[in-house]
Amino acid sequence: MVSLLALLLTGLSLDLPAATQVGLEASFVPPARGASAGAVLVHFMPLGEGVKVNQEPAPRLRLETAGVLLDRQPPARHASSVDPDFARYIEPREPVRFPVAIDPQARPGRYVVRATVSYSYCSKAQGWCRKGSQPVDIPVEIP
Repeated sequence: MVSLLALLLTGLSLDLPAATQVGLEASFVPPARGASAGAVLVHFMPLGEGVKVNQEPAPRLRLETAGVLLDRQPPARHASSVDPDFARYIEPREPVRFPVAIDPQARPGRYVVRATVSYSYCSKAQGWCRKGSQPVDIPVEIP
């Protein structure tokens, strides 16, 4: 078995999973008084050197816990392949907003909603783009 240190010393790159290239944090923003939709905010935190999350294809949120939040995202657009030299990137300081609504059947209380975030990310310096997806837990409080 080849050790990680041996690979690094010889200059070979590893095909690292998305979770080691991009970190995620998610939070729930309840609807404003009188509004029907709230949001899930996802902060993307590139961890790999020179790694950036693409604007297109747009990141997507898939809710996996039923009975708490309803997805209100517009339908996904079909995107072509991404060239790292021409990609536009998400600003890491700004969260991506995914519209959601509280399920009318949900009872008041605290929940943890399981979801999967899918996205594309690139390294212009290394000349590659990849698709990634990661699970995320979203704390939700329904008054």
